[in-house]
Amino acid sequence: MYCTNCGNEVAEKAIACTKCGVPPRAEKKFCYNCGVEVNPQQAMCVKCGVGLKGGSSGTGGKKKTTAGICAILVGGVGVHKFYHGSWGWGILYILFCWIYIPAILGVIEGIIYLTMDDAKYDDKYNSTENAPFKW
Repeated sequence: MYCTNCGNEVAEKAIACTKCGVPPRAEKKFCYNCGVEVNPQQAMCVKCGVGLKGGSSGTGGKKKTTAGICAILVGGVGVHKFYHGSWGWGILYILFCWIYIPAILGVIEGIIYLTMDDAKYDDKYNSTENAPFKW
């Protein structure tokens, strides 16, 4: 992965670039695969062809409003977890829906989704990686 500020190669889970000290996902955008500077609205890198997270076409296509409303209304059975591709959590929500804890968590998560910044939501949920227990 490359720093979006200076293009320096950084570790996948880095919280700041070792060269410039800026978080890897800043205003200036660089392709995380090849490091070339890209427009923040691009859906894919024109040099290497890799899909970019948070592009204008919405590579993941998940909307935070849809996720938030699903979480608030039917979050007790994990609909929002299935929507995000976390089927493992979705199954756990279904298994424990009778104790109402998933419903309470669903309302809280729905509020979090609806108040979350769009860019942060896209980085977290509109990536190509789906994991059964991604929180």
